[in-house]
Amino acid sequence: IPGQMATNDAHLFFIGQAGKDQTRLWVVLPDLPVAKEHLTFSGGKVKTAGDLKTFLTQHGDAFVNANQPAVVLEIRKS
Repeated sequence: IPGQMATNDAHLFFIGQAGKDQTRLWVVLPDLPVAKEHLTFSGGKVKTAGDLKTFLTQHGDAFVNANQPAVVLEIRKS
């Protein structure tokens, strides 16, 4: 999600896993397991989008396995 004026122009990065009945979202933060070892944030920001893409390509599965999702969205059946 691109930075917003209200968030000090910082960017937020998510990993999403969509399923039939639910979607799980992880916020990629530098102090979480796996990111802490493989993703460096300078001044709280990723240096380039390419750095983040490389991290997600190489470590996305490990990040998901090491961290709980921040949000789980479920389809409510009436």
